[in-house]
Amino acid sequence: MEIAVPRKNKVWAFIIVGFFVLVSVVTFGFHEYYIYLQAYLWFGFIYGLCLQYGRFCFASAFRDLFAVGVPRMVVGIMIATVLFGFTSAFVNATGWSTFHPAPSGIHSAIAGAIFGVGMVFAGGCASGSLYKTGEGNGVALLVVISISITQSTFVSMGGVFNKLVPEAWRLSALQKGLPASINVTDGWVDQYLAGYVWNQPILRFAEMIGLKTDSVAGAFFGNLFVGVVIPALLILIWVYFFWVRKHHIKRVREKGEAVSPLRTTSQDSGAWCQPPRGPQRQGCFSV
Repeated sequence: MEIAVPRKNKVWAFIIVGFFVLVSVVTFGFHEYYIYLQAYLWFGFIYGLCLQYGRFCFASAFRDLFAVGVPRMVVGIMIATVLFGFTSAFVNATGWSTFHPAPSGIHSAIAGAIFGVGMVFAGGCASGSLYKTGEGNGVALLVVISISITQSTFVSMGGVFNKLVPEAWRLSALQKGLPASINVTDGWVDQYLAGYVWNQPILRFAEMIGLKTDSVAGAFFGNLFVGVVIPALLILIWVYFFWVRKHHIKRVREKGEAVSPLRTTSQDSGAWCQPPRGPQRQGCFSV
């Protein structure tokens, strides 16, 4: 069903794009140094469109999966992870990468738990709150403002909070030889990162199977295929059989239809469907 777009919306779209073009031309004409501003501007514009039209949100991904058995966004996250893994493998194999992976540990699990609880209370993750703010959602705007203020305050806390930092972290941070402008001993986050996280071992999948991470085999087979593609496929298989299939079989049995060992012939059989957002609107990926 074709959706009619109001003329006013089309006019605003042309105005916004025209304004961005004008800003890009003026800034580049003023000095080529400001080309970074154009990159940020257009990346943000395109990224925002992708977020909005894809309804990309980590909170809704797990909410839809656990509540109604719809894995659409989980599939999207897995696809995005694989694409990022491919990009990372490519820049590693070509020697263009300046990325240094952060070590994982108990701090990663704690941070993930805090992030998960926070996005549940906020009604969306940072990405979801950003595109909802652009749509005019006032609650999402408050979430974005809160994230900005609390995060900047939290990571810059020093003074009396420095007394809560273990002495071993402070001494280890001092030994890293960081620039004096960072003032690594003032602020618990800097001391935590430089004094604790920095010391954790880093082991990538390529190194685990005896390959060099900057080689073609190590980057694409070790880090990408073994470290990203296989886990993503296992997660999708688990999601399908333990969540999607279970909810699908329940719906089929409620209709009084027969359930085949692997699939049925009904329209939503084994389909990775998106919850309806309007009359007769449902997008599915058949399996």
